[in-house]
Amino acid sequence: MLYLFAGVIVTLNELLIAASKEDLILKLVERAVTVAVGSKFDKTVGNIIKECDLKLDRPFAEHLRELNEQRNRIIHEDCSEEISIEQVHNSFGLLLYLVYILGCAANTYKIPCLDEFGFLENFDRQIREANKESEFTVD
Repeated sequence: MLYLFAGVIVTLNELLIAASKEDLILKLVERAVTVAVGSKFDKTVGNIIKECDLKLDRPFAEHLRELNEQRNRIIHEDCSEEISIEQVHNSFGLLLYLVYILGCAANTYKIPCLDEFGFLENFDRQIREANKESEFTVD
């Protein structure tokens, strides 16, 4: 066995039967993705945030977990939990933030990201503007 990096093991047989370096890398990526998404979604997103050293302005993974728990209670436990319009709006905002985080992660690792409408740049600008506004509060 050969150890490449961070606990990824490649056997000699895998090296010998790989058609190209790119094919071997693709196989390793597929293996890593299988391991990464084997856990709960909020943990996977938390790992992406940590691995990419993304600086977030809110406890995103925690909010994502709470949203998923609420969804599970409603769907699987047949509870009559009320959902306000504000909660629905916040959920959409949370999912937009997820798209932003995934785009930032793609940029961190130089993964091509199709963004025809400039979503990442606009979202980043909105975050910066919101942070500026929160700095200037009137007593």
